[in-house]
Amino acid sequence: MRAKEKKSWMASFLMTALMLGILASLPARAEVSKGIDNGHPKVADQLASFKQTALEMRRHADQLDSMTSSRQMHWMSHAQSLEILKTRVNQLGQTLTSLEQLKPQANEGQTMAIENARPHLVGVAQQLTRAIDLLSDDRQSVIWSPYTNTVTSLYNHADSLYETVDTIMDYEKSRMRLLDLDLPTSSEGS
Repeated sequence: MRAKEKKSWMASFLMTALMLGILASLPARAEVSKGIDNGHPKVADQLASFKQTALEMRRHADQLDSMTSSRQMHWMSHAQSLEILKTRVNQLGQTLTSLEQLKPQANEGQTMAIENARPHLVGVAQQLTRAIDLLSDDRQSVIWSPYTNTVTSLYNHADSLYETVDTIMDYEKSRMRLLDLDLPTSSEGS
């Protein structure tokens, strides 16, 4: 539970820091707003789809982590959950590959989300592969610490992936709303 709280606090801190950076650049808003880059709509749609799939993957990883700590689920339930996670990871990998190809058309926030997603997705895939291998080697592994630790690490990577993309996308939406506001600049108030 503490890992979840720490990640949430870190995401809030990142969002606050990013918003302070935006507020510091407000006097230049008049010049910047004329050149606003809303990004490519296809990138925005695919990022939204990526975020939704990452959320679903995180939920499944959380359920698997909960099943692991209770030690009351049959190994086949674990195998089914791992298969669902594998499907989600493959979907995310395909979407991310497409997003990376569209990156030249993306705005700064979209580019940041695309670039920061890969390391987290790789972490999920590595831990998922390890969990599948452990279960394949020994069905009883679901009660032993190498498997349970791997599943917890898998959840942590899935959570980091979702939180990172969600925070960057929220920042980008906030930035666009802020730039769309009709605030007087310092030169207009004088």
